[in-house]
Amino acid sequence: MILPGVRHPTDDTISQLYQKSYIKITNWKQNFQNGNKLAEILQYLHELCYNGCKKCGGDTVEPLQYEERGYLKEPFRLFHLADGRGEYIEYHYHAFHKIIILLAGKAGYAVEGERYELSPGDFVLVGRGSIHRPVVAAGDYYERMILYIAPEYLRSLTAGDCDPSECFRRAQETFQYVYRDENGSRVRPLFQALAETIRQGGYGAALLAQAQFTELMVEVNRVVRGGHRVGAAGGDSKVISLLQYLNLHLTEPLTIDQLAERFYISKYHMMRRFRQETGYSVHGYLTEKRLLLAQQLLARGCTPAEAAVQAGYQDYSTFSRAYKKQFGRSPSADAEKEHDLQITTQDL
Repeated sequence: MILPGVRHPTDDTISQLYQKSYIKITNWKQNFQNGNKLAEILQYLHELCYNGCKKCGGDTVEPLQYEERGYLKEPFRLFHLADGRGEYIEYHYHAFHKIIILLAGKAGYAVEGERYELSPGDFVLVGRGSIHRPVVAAGDYYERMILYIAPEYLRSLTAGDCDPSECFRRAQETFQYVYRDENGSRVRPLFQALAETIRQGGYGAALLAQAQFTELMVEVNRVVRGGHRVGAAGGDSKVISLLQYLNLHLTEPLTIDQLAERFYISKYHMMRRFRQETGYSVHGYLTEKRLLLAQQLLARGCTPAEAAVQAGYQDYSTFSRAYKKQFGRSPSADAEKEHDLQITTQDL
């Protein structure tokens, strides 16, 4: 097994990783800001197809909102970083779990539309598929550790009634993503102990790191079960409600008309606010969530046809085209086959 490594980038490395601005202003956003009504109408017509019609469903999948760099080949990987980066990062998601713990400084984090102000010791649970982004003001220094976790490896550690992936499931089901390391919990020192073991290496380091990782995940779950959560500090309440509804009804037939009526908002206004807040269209958000769900189902042994139905697709050909466009391979290629999990250094 390849030992997970702690990365301490040099100034040159940080420059290479972060010199590129991640402020991605699309033509759609420019048109909205300029008050281009034609763009709004075209966007509305585009949204009407997000249920996956046979005519254009396979060709309307939006690209990923972030750059992909490297692969998560290990069961987990730990990063320890400190800087004063202040670029705007778009919402994005991963195909693996992630925990971010703030060690020092000042930073915020947004998950599924809700924004949090972090204090040292707070940790963020970002489950596979949850859209998120860091929120850091220009010049604000912050030190953090970031742990990337392969979901199937985490599930394999289940023993008795202890499923260490429960914390991510709870975070996604309750929409509560940030927790505080307090009242005697050991999350922060366990992070630091794991980092030190990986840094020092030596005899038995790989085995010890696995044991420390397991201990850390047990402690994280205890904190989550204890309810030491941090409340959200802000966010567009209407968009947050819409995001939560979409996640709860991800595989059901949904239309723009139904959503607008349910949330008492005009179609145009709803779509514009959703995109401005998340960086996604409603169609793009649902498509990526459904395809990621299908990918998980395939990894667990479902046939492509079963995965399509369970992910909310009524037409297999539409699903197959969308899947191949998103992941670069057909659903059948992923059936019962493990792939390296792509990771991005964008929000380190």
